[in-house]
Amino acid sequence: MEEVQFSRLAQFVATMALILGAFLFVLDYTIANVAVPYIAGGLASGVSEGTYVITSFAVGNAIFIPMTSYFSERFGMIRTLSLSIFLFTIFSLFCGGAPSLLSLVVFRFLQGAAAGPLIPLSQGLLVVIQPKKRIQFVLAIYAMVVLVAPVFGPIVGGYFCIYWNWRWIFYINLPIGIFCSSAILIILKPLNKVDLKKKVDFIGFSFLLIGMTALQIFLDKGQDWDWFGSEKIWIAAILAFLGIFYLILWSLYNKKAILELSLLRIRNFAIANIIIFFSYSMYFGSIVLIPLWLQTQMGYNALAAGVAVAPIGVGSIIVSLGVAKILNKTGPILPMVIGFLIIAISSEYVRYFPAEIDRYHIMLSRFILGIGIGFWLTPMMSMAALSLPEEKLASGLGIFHLVRGVSGGIGASLYPTLYLRRQIHQHSNLIGEINDFKEGSRDYIEQIGSLPLADLLIERQASVIAINEVFHLMAIIVFILSFVILFAYTTKAPKNTEAVLLASD
Repeated sequence: MEEVQFSRLAQFVATMALILGAFLFVLDYTIANVAVPYIAGGLASGVSEGTYVITSFAVGNAIFIPMTSYFSERFGMIRTLSLSIFLFTIFSLFCGGAPSLLSLVVFRFLQGAAAGPLIPLSQGLLVVIQPKKRIQFVLAIYAMVVLVAPVFGPIVGGYFCIYWNWRWIFYINLPIGIFCSSAILIILKPLNKVDLKKKVDFIGFSFLLIGMTALQIFLDKGQDWDWFGSEKIWIAAILAFLGIFYLILWSLYNKKAILELSLLRIRNFAIANIIIFFSYSMYFGSIVLIPLWLQTQMGYNALAAGVAVAPIGVGSIIVSLGVAKILNKTGPILPMVIGFLIIAISSEYVRYFPAEIDRYHIMLSRFILGIGIGFWLTPMMSMAALSLPEEKLASGLGIFHLVRGVSGGIGASLYPTLYLRRQIHQHSNLIGEINDFKEGSRDYIEQIGSLPLADLLIERQASVIAINEVFHLMAIIVFILSFVILFAYTTKAPKNTEAVLLASD
């Protein structure tokens, strides 16, 4: 892409528009999570059906993220991104005014689909428009925004649902979305470059459509449908496997496929994808699991649970800006290893939570996690972006953020499921110790006052033990990842990255 000079004001406004656009999207990914009961009640449907408001958005986004490369080459990166944010904003308006659950689900799907190119292109354009000396700093702010938005999503969603109306979780996108779309198109238009000969890979897109839709249904409804005890889950799992398998196979043997998997031959880019898959699933699982536990077992409402996990954002903000300076001096490996070790410490901290844990310790554990995340995500996003040739940014970051999105869905399903199953197991173990033939049991029941109350206390204890176990597992996974990163290049990607790709084709 040819170099274009921008004034400092134009560069600042464009940077703000790119970052705010990303913030809107990531916020919307989680803002509806706590609103499902309110949406279901307002549209006269069941809570189970209301979860499709979340599923449809994720499916639409996962399907269209890999289309980023085609749209950006066929219509230009600037027009594609501007239109993406504009359509995302328009569909937000339609979501807010939806008269029925069916129409809301359709508009949420279209909203997620419209936002498909948003994250890859906004990150890629930040790299393009910033001077090299400021790239790490700006990417640090960008990573911080991507981290903070999922944390504030439940807080904002809970506030509007309790004190206003659930429809405002969509209406708040309008003024910011219009600003971002207009600013990007007006300021960055000189960077737009099109390739009218670019053709879409319909076969690959079909495999992607089947695989991602089935995978999202499998993840979202698995727990409700008893996983593989359900024929529907078996069908979804088989379709997901076949769709993804043939998508990968097609992409490996077709140079014009929707996914340019040859980019994974770049070592740092491949390692970044491996790490984001496991680490982001852990991160997303934790930000879903803690509020779930607080609301179901600890007596918190949606807003209070969101506030309890908010220190993640504070810790990330404190660290992220300073990490940029470390990156310029040491490269990504050292700060990522530090970040993983801090995340492991925060997970082990949760492992030792007692049954009567107070809000202070919950918030402190989330603050420590935020510090670790600040050390981890900025270097990883930087490593993924800077390892790619500039002309491959849209294609490569499309793959990277597809992996990130899928891993987030897996984490949001896997870790809560593991927690619920371990809770049932621990409850069974603990309740087995309470019986009329055990002297200590009789004394305990007499002290408590009733058997049902004793059962409630045991259930809370079981939930805490389950939380302890799941976060211990997270600590082990993160500790292992701290060694995986050591296989990356100690410096930036080699200058002959393009030559590496050509030689491997």
